[in-house]
Amino acid sequence: MKISFEISGKGIDKKTVAKVAESFYQAGRYHQDRYFSVVMIDSKEMRKWNRIYRGKDKVTDVLSFAESDVAGGLSEEAGDLGEILICLTQAKRQAKEYGWSLAEELQRLLVHGLAHLAGYDHENVSQKTAKKMLDFEQKIIADMNRKKPKTSKNK
Repeated sequence: MKISFEISGKGIDKKTVAKVAESFYQAGRYHQDRYFSVVMIDSKEMRKWNRIYRGKDKVTDVLSFAESDVAGGLSEEAGDLGEILICLTQAKRQAKEYGWSLAEELQRLLVHGLAHLAGYDHENVSQKTAKKMLDFEQKIIADMNRKKPKTSKNK
């Protein structure tokens, strides 16, 4: 079993995505191959997507479009998790603000986006539900820090 991905745009490398993807796959305990895509966009484009899909006319750092939202639930056979949009401009701002590297911030945003694709949420939910998402994200990050990424076949 494996997880594969595709990257569009510049600003994030395959090695970073592979590291996050492997830990995400293990944390999710998937029994089938999975696939997702990552699209790096600028502030103008992110603001547009955020306005259209969330009704918020402002830039955000990451948006996730889960296949399960379109397909009515992710079946065990379904391989496509969905698509993650990351705003590189916002990621750079946040990395500087938080005092860590851009690579660390991109990893954090990717983990957050993947948690959404896995069905977790933190907005308009109970604190208990939001904590489940945070716990899942922390599990992925802890796993990434424990081991080196395995080589996987990526699109």
